[in-house]
Amino acid sequence: TPHVIARIQVSDSFDVAVYYLGQEVLKRQIQGTDVRITYLPSSPIPPTPLVLKARFPRIPLPEPPSTLPAGPELQALFTLLPFMEKGVVLTSTQQGVYGKRFCQGRVFWTGPHTTMPDLHKMERNTEPVLLFNKEIFKQRESEMKQQVQNAQSIFESITILQSLASQSPLGEITLNLVTVPSPTNESIGCGTF
Repeated sequence: TPHVIARIQVSDSFDVAVYYLGQEVLKRQIQGTDVRITYLPSSPIPPTPLVLKARFPRIPLPEPPSTLPAGPELQALFTLLPFMEKGVVLTSTQQGVYGKRFCQGRVFWTGPHTTMPDLHKMERNTEPVLLFNKEIFKQRESEMKQQVQNAQSIFESITILQSLASQSPLGEITLNLVTVPSPTNESIGCGTF
């Protein structure tokens, strides 16, 4: 008889949110293992077919919206965006999510698995940087599940005690002490026989 083996694939995806001066200006979800976040300057000329046949999806950084407050920070943003043209690539692997900087603009990052809470500079022309470690995440997830199970067990114990207390007309909990026979010499064993 033929055997069919169904393989469940967990597909990678990226939820990318772009903020300018604290205001969310773009939100995208990309299905896949790679994404490039880049700035494409507005141009009346349509993109070349090479850009259209990119190896993986691109998320274009938008122009700053008119709702942003005018000032030196906004001017700095307009100055910075052209330096983001070659972008940053994010790649998901079995080990985790890696980032690689291709743009001239400086890129700083932080994440849940860093040893230092400060921002880290992503250098250009270097090996990709591990931004998110899936193994550490799985370990912490397992620990959190155990903590939830422990909390659930305590909650169930409290629920049982509340149930017992509600059964007593005075709201008291009565414990019945039962004598347990002491173990005999035959039932206690140490060492080998």
